Amino acid sequence: MERNNSDTWCHIYENSGFGNRYPLSYLVGLFHTRIKPELLKHKPLHEMKVLDFACSIGANSVIFKNLGVEVFGIDVSEKAIEKCIQGGGV
Repeated sequence: MERNNSDTWCHIYENSGFGNRYPLSYLVGLFHTRIKPELLKHKPLHEMKVLDFACSIGANSVIFKNLGVEVFGIDVSEKAIEKCIQGGGV
């Protein structure tokens, strides 16, 4: 059976534990030390929107959501998006 990319990723998320359960530590550090200070020069975080491209199950989205940022996630896998929503990522 031939699968497209979306089907393949749906299969992976449905049949494995693939996906970060916690935000990547280097991303958290990078955000707080470099990115956040620059963003705050323009507007408060609660007025910002973030697109988490290839959000997987939403572990990195949670960083922004917990800061009050409006988060939108996109992923090729519907199963990943379902897990992301269930986990409170987006």
